Amino acid sequence: MKNNSDAGRRPADYCDRLGEGDGIDPREESNRGGRRRGPDRKTLQLCAAVGRTLHQLLSGECGDDLLAGCRVLSVVPAPNAGRLLVTVVSDGPPDVVASRLAAASGFLRSQVAASIHRKKTPELTFAVSPEAADG
Repeated sequence: MKNNSDAGRRPADYCDRLGEGDGIDPREESNRGGRRRGPDRKTLQLCAAVGRTLHQLLSGECGDDLLAGCRVLSVVPAPNAGRLLVTVVSDGPPDVVASRLAAASGFLRSQVAASIHRKKTPELTFAVSPEAADG
């Protein structure tokens, strides 16, 4: 049988004084305090790979002249790696570009699935920003 002689003791009984992190699971310690919570390294790698693939597809492989004028501005997880928010910049009308991207999203997602190696392909959502004047 197990000896439970330590069952009633407090953490202060084991040491001279308690520190700030005493009694906290070390696995949870990295989630506390000064660390910035954001996407992990693998999620950022996935976003970069999806961005490169979409840039190549929108450069001419999609077969739509309006979408060929789009540039991928950013790809970020929204809210996690299961859904990615793709922001594109276009010189066309944003509402027309958004509807064409929505119509082509199945094709774009299938091409992304062929280029990345994941069990599940992330869902792609698009945001269209009008072309900014270069200064």
